[in-house]
Amino acid sequence: MKKMLFAILVCVFGFFSFVPSAGAEGGHADRAIENALEQVRQIAPDLEKSTNDFFGDAKDALPEMMKPSAADYDGAFKVIRKNGYFVETYRKNGSFSFLQDADGEYWLVPLSYGGEKPAGDIRFMEENGKLTFAGGGRLTDPEYFPFTYERLSESVNRSELIRNEIDEFQVVENLQYRVFYAYLRSGTEEFIIPLDSLLSEAGLIKDTVYAADEFIRKIDEYYDEETDAQKRQEAAAKGEYLYGGGVLTRAETRRLKKAAVAPEVILPAEAKANSRNFMLWIIAALAAAAAGCTVLITRKRTKRDPQG
Repeated sequence: MKKMLFAILVCVFGFFSFVPSAGAEGGHADRAIENALEQVRQIAPDLEKSTNDFFGDAKDALPEMMKPSAADYDGAFKVIRKNGYFVETYRKNGSFSFLQDADGEYWLVPLSYGGEKPAGDIRFMEENGKLTFAGGGRLTDPEYFPFTYERLSESVNRSELIRNEIDEFQVVENLQYRVFYAYLRSGTEEFIIPLDSLLSEAGLIKDTVYAADEFIRKIDEYYDEETDAQKRQEAAAKGEYLYGGGVLTRAETRRLKKAAVAPEVILPAEAKANSRNFMLWIIAALAAAAAGCTVLITRKRTKRDPQG
């Protein structure tokens, strides 16, 4: 009996040794979020002072609709700005580690305008320990607000891809695609979370965790970065600037190629249409000529027999 009881205890102990704990399956982002929030707590007083200074100085110049009712300093976060194409840059570096070399960064403070959800923001650049105003304003669509720590936690804990704690995360604004996304690293594994719906046509769903290679594969299938870069270089050579967000899709590239050859090649359907149009012109011309001949003949008969 004792041997059987001992065997049961060993089995139970072994079972719980191999079953991941609730902490391992959920709350993976806790450490990364806590580190980020600690940064926020340290800089919050400066963010609050800079926000109050800005709106204090601008209170007479700003219309009422642009004056916020509240600012969420606990929800502030740092945004890294990064230029460059996703696929090209990822393959060149073999990872998203290039984010360490930012093209700029700023602190974003969520602002409310009477409602519960943030409906705008104010942004500050941090340089030499000082904060300087870098933009902001109201959002036309509050649902577009790029990021909250709560959303990050929900996305990570909902994902089945991430098995270990998150060591690092950053909010990134890609200037080439004009999209916000979260970058996460767990050990040597990298993950991307789209923070808006601008990439949904490529099959990338907002607030969903993607392994870095899967994210890149979907981007490469839908967008044509190589042609987009070529078009921008051609425009720059002419002294032009291709303004506008986003990158050429592969479908748009195919349409551009068809449009480029259309004047030189007449497709069978177009040839038939042109032929039909030409015949209509001939018929119309013959009808007009026939009508003219009838008028002339009638006039001649009238002159010969005025009483007819």
